[in-house]
Amino acid sequence: MTDPVQEAQAQSTPSTPLSTEAVTRRALDLLENLAPSLELMAGAHVKVLRDNLFWQWVKRLALAVAVFGLAIIYFISTAGFFGYQPSLSSPGVIIIDVSGAIGPDSLASGDRIVPLIESACSNTNTKALVLRINSPGGSPADAERIGAVMDRCKVVKDSSVRRPVLAVIDGVGASAGYMIAAHADRIVANSMALVGSIGVIMSGLEFGGIMDKYGVRSREYTTGTNKGAFSPYREDTKAQAQYAQDLVDSAMVEFKTLVIERRPGLVLETPDLFSGRVWTARPALKIGLIDEVGVLEDILQRDYPDMQRQLLRPRRSLKDTMQVETWTGAFETAIRNASEMRIQ
Repeated sequence: MTDPVQEAQAQSTPSTPLSTEAVTRRALDLLENLAPSLELMAGAHVKVLRDNLFWQWVKRLALAVAVFGLAIIYFISTAGFFGYQPSLSSPGVIIIDVSGAIGPDSLASGDRIVPLIESACSNTNTKALVLRINSPGGSPADAERIGAVMDRCKVVKDSSVRRPVLAVIDGVGASAGYMIAAHADRIVANSMALVGSIGVIMSGLEFGGIMDKYGVRSREYTTGTNKGAFSPYREDTKAQAQYAQDLVDSAMVEFKTLVIERRPGLVLETPDLFSGRVWTARPALKIGLIDEVGVLEDILQRDYPDMQRQLLRPRRSLKDTMQVETWTGAFETAIRNASEMRIQ
């Protein structure tokens, strides 16, 4: 019969410890059993990392494409700011905007409009030139420059073919604006447009009264009685006022002669024709100031239905914007322009 005490002692006796070799073998067996699971987990982790990296590159590429697309759109919309103007790639019609006051430092200046016309008419694909005019007038000198290049545009280089030049008055075509239109082969105006104002005005500011109030005096030393005319610091003498009126009358003769020569159907007996008055389109048609009442889109569809159309707008270039005098001389320019002769 077994002794319970001896049996209990036998059971509580620790087993023989495993050898290092046995432990190592068991660990290797465990790793071998876990290897497929570890490989699966590692593969899944690598796949997650690869997918994350892929989508990161997709997002970066999409962002780069979006930025590039916006840059292209911005460049196209502001290309004129950098001096770029598109050109016709096939036979078509060039439309140039002449909008606002005509004169130096304006978008409708000769310096900006003349190069656009020259560039358009140097392209043999330009089959017709249209000037869309919306201007109350301005400098006769700039208007004359623009009119001269319009005349040159009518002659196609190395060809006996004449290029038609059309003026479409869209809103206002007055004074120097009408002077430009008179150089076109044909003048069209929309029904509500204001046309004419054939006259000359010379105006300026005079600060003599304000200077007297504050005790300010101006010193002028001239070589003749007319050299000090048009001074903003004092009132002109009677002789200087007559001198200014003579200049205005002389300029008016030139303007009147131009209109009569360019508009052979003009009804010269029309009252106030050369008084500076404006007419709406239908009365202007009756007295020969224009050739047709209509709008630009209808004219293009009727006369050039199958041709490409290219609109050019003069814009301030980057160079103009970066010039310091553009900002610092703004007030001085405004004062100077107020004293210059202009057709209006």
